[in-house]
Amino acid sequence: MIGNRNILAISNMYPSENRKFFGVFVKEILEGLNLHGFDVNNKCILNNNSSSLFSKLYNYFLFYISISYKLLFSSYDIVYIHFPTYSALPLIVFRFFISKPIVLNFHGTDVMSDSLMSRFFRWMLGPVFINARLLIVPSEYFKNVVLSKYPKLIQIIFVSASGGVNNTIFLDQKLDIKSSVFRIGYVGRVDRNKGWDILIKAIDICNSNGYVFECLFVGSGNELDVLKAFVNKYNLASRVRIIGPLNRNDLPDFYNSLDLFVFPTLLAESLGLVGIEALSCGVPVLCSGSGATKEYIIDGFNGFLYSPYDYSELSDKIMCLINNPLLLKHLKSNTVISSSNYFSSIVIKNLVLKLSTL
Repeated sequence: MIGNRNILAISNMYPSENRKFFGVFVKEILEGLNLHGFDVNNKCILNNNSSSLFSKLYNYFLFYISISYKLLFSSYDIVYIHFPTYSALPLIVFRFFISKPIVLNFHGTDVMSDSLMSRFFRWMLGPVFINARLLIVPSEYFKNVVLSKYPKLIQIIFVSASGGVNNTIFLDQKLDIKSSVFRIGYVGRVDRNKGWDILIKAIDICNSNGYVFECLFVGSGNELDVLKAFVNKYNLASRVRIIGPLNRNDLPDFYNSLDLFVFPTLLAESLGLVGIEALSCGVPVLCSGSGATKEYIIDGFNGFLYSPYDYSELSDKIMCLINNPLLLKHLKSNTVISSSNYFSSIVIKNLVLKLSTL
């Protein structure tokens, strides 16, 4: 524990009753800091449940008004901003009135996006970067991405894995009895470039070769109907089960029911917590190796890497592990230990130590 310090927490992503997993890692970071003596009750959170452009603009206007008011009139020791590309704009105006340390926490999309609007906002935020005392990123990979854009920030950049994984919940239950059918799992958004279609094509090859298995999809997204159409197109109804979104508390049981987790993302992931959650639950991972995933998926140790887009190679890996339970057991024996550096108890403790120096 450290002495009680007040944090003004700002984020345009945060869970709500309607979107329980939206920015859930931001909530978990703040809860972790609270357990270590920081007061995080002073928050500016964007309420943005609408899809209409007018409502989004109006909600952002209210969000910025709330930030401006709290920056000027509330009491705090640290300003901690998540997703600063879209959340930190009021600081451009009020940075001269802020004497307390500014902490910026990038999580991925706010830096990776090359849209005209994102680039404009990042350009506008140049003065805020100069005033920041600490810049937090989720992985070494993403640290290099940020430094390639802002090399002058090297003195203030710090890696902290987005709150990490709570290993008191995401743990290997060491189930002696699993399903008699080999189970493959996917957890994540069913959206473009998430690689779900690569997985479908891979298991179609496995199915065509006579392999018996079950592939379970957890999540929702803009391409959920396309996923269902692919299942019908490849006649995989007997092999694929689309579960939809699960409550976060139900995810550990889901991971523990699996023999193999597939993380087929085509995006340059800034971290990819689902892969770490699977490892923490004792499940080997097949991964495309995009972005930061190579930092925790070690080929031949706790899973296998394959070339992104190469569904044929992915199918070969799946069939190899179905055929070779001893190899699968070897990979499984290394999963939990390889995820231990990402346990939330360690990640939050290191973050607390860093913030306490400000």
